[in-house]
Amino acid sequence: MEIPDYEVSYVRVCVKDVAAAREFYGEVLKMPVIADRTEDGYLLLGLGCTTLIIEKVSPEEANLIPGRYLGISLKVGNIAQTYENLKKNGVVFSSAPEKQFWGGYLTEFSDPDGNVWTLLGQTSG
Repeated sequence: MEIPDYEVSYVRVCVKDVAAAREFYGEVLKMPVIADRTEDGYLLLGLGCTTLIIEKVSPEEANLIPGRYLGISLKVGNIAQTYENLKKNGVVFSSAPEKQFWGGYLTEFSDPDGNVWTLLGQTSG
């Protein structure tokens, strides 16, 4: 049996305020904005071969409530440096990066709507 060539193409994150999300993701996290449609309730961010869709949740999508654990990990080269830089820019982390049993380091942070992200790295200093 041939194995399909899967690739994560889009990840959707629901927010209450797209303008605040634009500031956080585009300016604080420095994610490249590839389409700013704030007036239409969304923006697109380019993360390698994946597009992050930041979208205002509509009343019809009440089950997609912002402010939850996303289960999405952002991998960086130097987690200690990234952690310090983001912390200086006001990003709130749950803790400093901690070494995991499998050898990597991770911590979690929240966006302005309380969506929880994981920051993952192989080095911590």
